[in-house]
Amino acid sequence: MWKGLNSLEELDLGYNKIADVSPKGFAKLSQIKRIFLYHNNLTTLKEDVFQAADFPDSGGHPAELYLELFGNPLVNDSSLAWISRGQQQGWLHAELVDGYYYDEEHHCAGDEDYDYD
Repeated sequence: MWKGLNSLEELDLGYNKIADVSPKGFAKLSQIKRIFLYHNNLTTLKEDVFQAADFPDSGGHPAELYLELFGNPLVNDSSLAWISRGQQQGWLHAELVDGYYYDEEHHCAGDEDYDYD
């Protein structure tokens, strides 16, 4: 699907009625830094959409990723726990609610509450 786009750094898929992303769906985008999936129909997003051998230096995921998911009917359950882990490990910054970020205890924190360090 992403043939010839392996140097792509930013991908905006907002407002596309996307309900699911296939496992390893973004795995070939080895240079990706920002993915915008806001205002779609996603109820979950599994970690395996990023995991691939194309990211060998960072444990199978992008070294640094900004991910916008607000405006989706996400179900707040253990399937999203990887987002919290990714933020704790420092490779992921995820915006799940417009202006809010997912914290390590599965709560949303506003910009004023978010610890960027």
